Amino acid sequence: MLKKVRKAFSTVLLCATILTASFPTVAHAAYYSAQTPSQIGLAMTSEPTNSIIINWTTIDTTLTDPVVQVWQANKDESSAVEFTAQAEKRAVTYSTMGAAEKNFYSATITGLKPNTQYSYRCGTEEEMSEVHSFETAPDNNGKYTFIYFSDSQVAGNHSLAWQANLDIAEEMYPDAKFIYIAGDLTDKAQNEGQWEAFFNQPGNAMFNEDFSGNLISELPLAAAMGNHDAGSGGVGGMASHYTWGSEVNGVPVSYAFDYGAARIIILNLESAYSQNSEAYRLAQTEFLEEEVAQAKAEGKWTFVGYHKALYSGANHMDDGDVINNRKYWAPKFAELDVDFVLQGHDHVLSRGFITADGYAADITRQVSDREYMAKDPDNAPLYYCGNTGSSLKFYAPIMDDSWIQPGDPVSPQFGYLDINSALPAGYVSEVTGKVLNPGPCTNDDLEGQDLNFFRTPTFTAVTVSNGTIEFDTYMTGFDPNTNSIVKDTFLYDSIKVTR
Repeated sequence: MLKKVRKAFSTVLLCATILTASFPTVAHAAYYSAQTPSQIGLAMTSEPTNSIIINWTTIDTTLTDPVVQVWQANKDESSAVEFTAQAEKRAVTYSTMGAAEKNFYSATITGLKPNTQYSYRCGTEEEMSEVHSFETAPDNNGKYTFIYFSDSQVAGNHSLAWQANLDIAEEMYPDAKFIYIAGDLTDKAQNEGQWEAFFNQPGNAMFNEDFSGNLISELPLAAAMGNHDAGSGGVGGMASHYTWGSEVNGVPVSYAFDYGAARIIILNLESAYSQNSEAYRLAQTEFLEEEVAQAKAEGKWTFVGYHKALYSGANHMDDGDVINNRKYWAPKFAELDVDFVLQGHDHVLSRGFITADGYAADITRQVSDREYMAKDPDNAPLYYCGNTGSSLKFYAPIMDDSWIQPGDPVSPQFGYLDINSALPAGYVSEVTGKVLNPGPCTNDDLEGQDLNFFRTPTFTAVTVSNGTIEFDTYMTGFDPNTNSIVKDTFLYDSIKVTR
């Protein structure tokens, strides 16, 4: 079993090191000042073979002329190319570091080579960051893995579970290429203290010395906008800390990119962009249709990502906006023959190949304990809901079907799912006859009642190749009050899908 990961920061302040005349100082992991480039994040672009966006912040808002220096990792730093960053001073609220405002920086790095490792620093003349690295996407269909989280939703000491989960994913999948989060990165978009904890920024009130959470600053991040990210278009929160493109006019955080044999299409299904405005919904529909058609013509797998799960095993299934979106989008995904749908919001681990009328396609074959196989079906996407990346909360299932109304494409008795972690362990579907939860049960209602209950931050490693897609989902028992692992990481579910 995976042992507890410890990447403790030194408690000794490190002295700044002189590098060059123009960029004199380095910010070490244990060194921190108001000029230190912090909250460094890599944002996925629509052309990840040759570009990336780098974001960061400083507490000092007087700094000018921010830059990013980038060079190939196998070359000397003297070969670095310098990119100018945009800077904007913004007021922040609830900073646990006493900041009333911060500078937010964004630099678009272009002209890169595919499948190449790069080193970089970011900052200003006063202080540059340590050397970090990133890797561009390949221009071939070779095998790779990305890490899928749902709802990190960082708040309070639950950020400690987020840092631990990131470290575990990094240790288990050191060659992962990027991260996808299905929305709700923090609990409150404009609470800067939560962002300080999301990045495990030195000096914040929830700084984690046992688990570094470095992975979030080491891999490009693709994310969907969640309801906790959405206020004012995310400005002051999600859109400040990451700069993603918007390929649908008027709809923020709506974009697509190719990575190897897959095309990942991110939609914004928050109500303002998916149902309250018919124009935005139709624009996203056109965008989706074009992206899927092109991907199919190129023989690529198609992934669609958004936040509020159309199909899950927990209790948001009967929400009015979810029903509205399900009636519209689920038949569309089936019609277009989307392969995989990566969802969040419902804080449950669930999956099912779901047909246009809301039933599970009977195609999954169990090959061993917790391991399954399926051949990719026509017109029945695999809907995945990835539980939660922290330990904040885990939802209960809806145990009756009275909420299902005519015209809503969802079968009774969870007959649309093959796996549902919110149900009691060993639960058998009356519709399919399948065991829907091999255990444990991720239902917060059991806390204090079941002595075996533990909180289970979760991640899914998605391994992509030209002929197969594999989902390996891992849970870890974690106590946020003691910042400790109480049950070693275990494989909850694995499914391999072949063409």
